[in-house]
Amino acid sequence: MSLPYGFMSASDGCIIVEPEKANIVQTIYQRYLSGMSLGGIAQFLFEQGIPSPKGKERWTQPVLNNLLSNQKYIGYIISFDDFFLVQG
Repeated sequence: MSLPYGFMSASDGCIIVEPEKANIVQTIYQRYLSGMSLGGIAQFLFEQGIPSPKGKERWTQPVLNNLLSNQKYIGYIISFDDFFLVQG
């Protein structure tokens, strides 16, 4: 089973939030909510040296779009309100 970016399996098998990547997810949401385009966010992440979930140098717009529409972040990494603001 593949876990969403920002989560990881603990040694006991529980799924937990991975703080560093969770902060990146929050940054992506914040930038999108402030009006930045998916292309702009991808460029920002590239300039910051943050690899994509698959370890590639550049994030793609479809990867960012999937991240922004993943309901599994609600309550763990992203607030309910922020998630639905992004969807609207």
